[in-house]
Amino acid sequence: MRLKITFKAVPKFKIPYNSNYTIATIIYNALDDQDYATELHDDRGFKYFTFSQVQIPKLQIESDGLISKDGRFHVFVSSASEEFIRNLWNGLFKDPYVDFHGAQVEIEKAEILEKPVFNESMLFRTLSPIVIRTIKNGKTWDLPAAAPQFWMQLKDNLLKKYKQFYGHYDGNEDIIVDLNEKTVKQKRVIIKKGDLEIYHRAYQMRFEMSADPRLLEFAYDAGLGEKTGMGFGMINIT
Repeated sequence: MRLKITFKAVPKFKIPYNSNYTIATIIYNALDDQDYATELHDDRGFKYFTFSQVQIPKLQIESDGLISKDGRFHVFVSSASEEFIRNLWNGLFKDPYVDFHGAQVEIEKAEILEKPVFNESMLFRTLSPIVIRTIKNGKTWDLPAAAPQFWMQLKDNLLKKYKQFYGHYDGNEDIIVDLNEKTVKQKRVIIKKGDLEIYHRAYQMRFEMSADPRLLEFAYDAGLGEKTGMGFGMINIT
């Protein structure tokens, strides 16, 4: 399931380039059941939700941030868990104002989007960049999209998440990705948590994915790759 949440601020509202942590905080705080929110936050396993980068219809790009000319912007939030979407939907308007990088911003509206029909082969584009990591010499590194290991781990990650979420999978495990290499763009994402800054090398792209439609639907709902709960790996059908 997928939500579109529209925010309204003052005209010419400036949005920093890195808003992942802020949006994640808004989502967790908005969940109707805060015991559920705490349990979800503290769980070190897979997060079965993701969200997009900030979408600004009337955009002006500056060197130090993005300007929403009319003050409006929106974020897509998606999850394979109906419980998560229900909690978020029920809690969103309990307090229609949220803290967005220190400014009070209004939640203007929220919409549940109609789910598309999934076939065995679909064209996708990223709404938030994909990150895949590996451990080398005791350190965690972000893999480049050009590395074969990136795609092997992406496919394995999707299958593992599906099996863990549903408890089993009885279909074909073949996943074929036809990448449009010209669309691949590296994006440096900073996750700020207090005084700590964590840097990720992630990738925006367009690609065709062929697999069991159930896997494609799960990728659409839960995201691709790692760190989806911090706003990585959201995809949309093109």
